[in-house]
This record gives sequence, C-alpha cells and structure tokens, in this order.
Amino acid sequence: MTLNELFKNTSYDDTLFSDEAKQTLEAQIIMKTVRGTEVPYIRCAIRDKEIRLTPEEAVRQLYLHKLLNDYAYTAARIQLEVPIHFGREVKRADIAVMDKDRPMVPYIIVELKKPKLTDGKEQLKSYCNATGAPIGVWTNGEQISCYNRKDPNFFEEISDIPKATQKLSDILNEKYTYDDLRRVDKISTQKKSLRALIKEMEDEVLASAGVDSFEEIFKRLENIEKMISPVISSSSEEPDSRQFVLVKISVASRITGYSVNYLYHLASSGAIPCVKRGRSLRFDVDELQRWMQQQYVPASNKLSDEREKR
Repeated sequence: MTLNELFKNTSYDDTLFSDEAKQTLEAQIIMKTVRGTEVPYIRCAIRDKEIRLTPEEAVRQLYLHKLLNDYAYTAARIQLEVPIHFGREVKRADIAVMDKDRPMVPYIIVELKKPKLTDGKEQLKSYCNATGAPIGVWTNGEQISCYNRKDPNFFEEISDIPKATQKLSDILNEKYTYDDLRRVDKISTQKKSLRALIKEMEDEVLASAGVDSFEEIFKRLENIEKMISPVISSSSEEPDSRQFVLVKISVASRITGYSVNYLYHLASSGAIPCVKRGRSLRFDVDELQRWMQQQYVPASNKLSDEREKR
C-alpha cells in the first residue's frame, strides 16, 4: 500500500516530508486481515509494537522519522499520547519531546492532524500552557506551524524547531539569507495564499486573550522587518521589488486603532493612503505602518505647544 492510497483523495506528492521518509514508511506497512478486510499496520519505533495505520497515524510516523533522523532526537526523549491534565479532564498530546535535563517535562509538543484538516492550533497552545512547554508544533503533513511560547497570552511563530544539538536561542537569533527565506516561504512550500497568511495572522492575534491586537500586529510586522532588512541591505543581486499586502478596512481598523467610520472619513479627505476597488477600500500594510509613524508626536512637543498657547 502507498501513502496516496491510504489518504485516498488527498494528493500527498508535495509534502513536508522527504521522499526517503515516505519510502521508508511505505516499506514498513504490514497488511492484516481484520474481519475479512485488509487493514494496514506499521511497527512504531517509539512504542515498539504494531499500530493500525490511519491517515493521522501516518502523519505521526512521518514526523517521528523527521525528529529521529533530521533533528537527531533520540527515541528515549520522545513520548507518544502524553497525558495533559486540565483539572479532572485529561487529554493526550500526539508527540512530546522531553527536556534533556528534566526527562519528565515536555520541551516540544506536537499536535498532528490528517491531511486537509486545519484545526487544532488552539488545542496545541493549551497543551503548552498546561505543561509549560516552550515549543509547540502543529502539522497536517502538508502545512506546518512552529511556535515559541513567550507567556500564556502570547505565542510567537518561529521558522523551525531546534535540532537536538541546538538551543531554542539558536533559532530565535538565526540570521537569514534569501535562500533561507525562500525555503521557509509558506506561499510556495505549503501552497498557502497571501490572503490565507494574513487571515491566519489576524486569527492568531485576536485569539490571544488579554493581548492588545494593535500592539501585537505591529510586533509581528517589526519581527518580519528585522528578519529581512539585513538580507536586503547586504545583497545587491536581488531585484528591488516588494509584494504589496492589501488588507480590508476592518483589518486596517485593528492595525491603526481607529474606527471603520473614521478611516472612511480620512480616506475621503485623502488623509490616509489607500486603494479604492469599486466601493471597497484596501490598505497596504507597509504604507499604514509608515503613516502611523508619521502621526506620532513626542510628548515633549505636545507640552511645548500647550505652553505656547498659554
């Protein structure tokens, strides 16, 4: 049996996993007759027993292969179906990589879904909050998101998880080249649209209870700018071009902190940069950021103005 047969109508040719990982998994599939039906099984390297191979289990086995071979974590540090306690309720994390120095404490928690499913990110974050795990990974085999838990109210997306020989700080302080940016570009590698990425960022910001959306969006934009500006300034071979990110007026309202009605008023008077599409307005994120910076008036200037009036 092949993975494409296992996933039925899901095309699994372009995934996050290498051809070698997929071929290794397919070679280990065992077919068993269960109640007159041929059912695929596989021997799990962590549990050391044969497990029924469902689509979600296949994603887990592929990610285990990645953890063991690409990231060089030992099987002794990896646990499956780890219990997470929420009062009397107990849920189970799909994969947990335990801390090297504290073998009972999760270091990385992985939440898995079968291909095409996109839920589970909030569940992953609740697992990290409950255990104190600083790193969380969500994947359905086609798309992946890695997070650094800063505090219970804020998870920052990171480019990758550290290898067994690395520290989390190595990932957080990593310097990027253009090749690195292309490698982690979700539009090309995970077939995500720019619209989907903006929506994902907005949903994650608004889902963070107790965090100011305006501050959080700007924090993310500043992180992106810090990441790419050294690369752009150090390379003269790349074309001087940028991709415009146009957002709706509702998103612009959250970014600026102004009401939708007031933004319409500013746009009608030409006081704020925008693009008109039929009856709708669109705002470029970079232009909005520059416009907001221009509106800033230092407190000392305000005080001197008041004194002059008096």
